[in-house]
Amino acid sequence: METVAVYNEHPVKVYGVKLIENLLLLEASGRQHDLPALALAAQDIDQRFRPALLMASWPDDAPRLCFCLERAQAAELERALERAGLTIDQRRPASLIHLQGPHFGDRFGIVALALDGLVLAGVEALAVAAAVHSLFVVVEPSLAERATRGLRDHFSPAGEA
Repeated sequence: METVAVYNEHPVKVYGVKLIENLLLLEASGRQHDLPALALAAQDIDQRFRPALLMASWPDDAPRLCFCLERAQAAELERALERAGLTIDQRRPASLIHLQGPHFGDRFGIVALALDGLVLAGVEALAVAAAVHSLFVVVEPSLAERATRGLRDHFSPAGEA
């Protein structure tokens, strides 16, 4: 039996919808046995760079890190990742849309609703991450305004009709 979560508030009330432009999406990968070095590198990176977005995944037993950060920080971050033994797999221009809570943890179906807004706007997400009260959506810069409008069709910042 499959369970499907939906959220039934139209539009969903949020504190804010913020578009952040002129970013770079950077993906790096390593090997499973490099996890201690990867953890130290991630801690160092978090303290020094404060990326707008950091995600980790482990497809095929190979740790992968995904960053969305200001372009000016990219070269230094790439050097830090390479020193940690990671391979830079992809770098591309990106824009990030930040949906700010309230608390999404008990509001099931929020991510599906955001993805629906992107689909209806004809935009494919490059990356999506969620943490308690924030949802981050990374898109192609040329589609950022359209993606933001699509998300605003489903999410309404406080004080807006």
